[in-house]
Amino acid sequence: MKKLLFIAALFSTLLVACNTGAPLKNNWKMVEFLGSPIDNEVFNVKTPAFNLNPDEGTFGGNNGCNQVNGKLEVDGNKISMEVLMGTRMFCNGVPEQEVDAKISEVDSYKIKGDKLFLFNGDMTLFVFELVEEE
Repeated sequence: MKKLLFIAALFSTLLVACNTGAPLKNNWKMVEFLGSPIDNEVFNVKTPAFNLNPDEGTFGGNNGCNQVNGKLEVDGNKISMEVLMGTRMFCNGVPEQEVDAKISEVDSYKIKGDKLFLFNGDMTLFVFELVEEE
């Protein structure tokens, strides 16, 4: 019985840990921030979006207001992101500084279908959707 429980626990852990869907190296637009859908009245300049390039160790895009570029490190499902530079436009009410701060808290990810989930521990910080190339 213990062996059966161990196998079941191992199998469920592997299912959760597996990423199924689009590759991480892609263009992604944010659809949720801190558990809430993106509000176009808050992000009234543009929808935050990033291009992730783990092969180069970089990411770039926008935080809802400013263009940003940064460092990206990936090891299995562990990920770290750090904004290194960005433009300095003023966008009234857009929480771009909060987005940048939360990016630095990301420690793991999961891809399911066309969605990218970025976590800090058990907390989902961001949900992105794959941007289809036109």
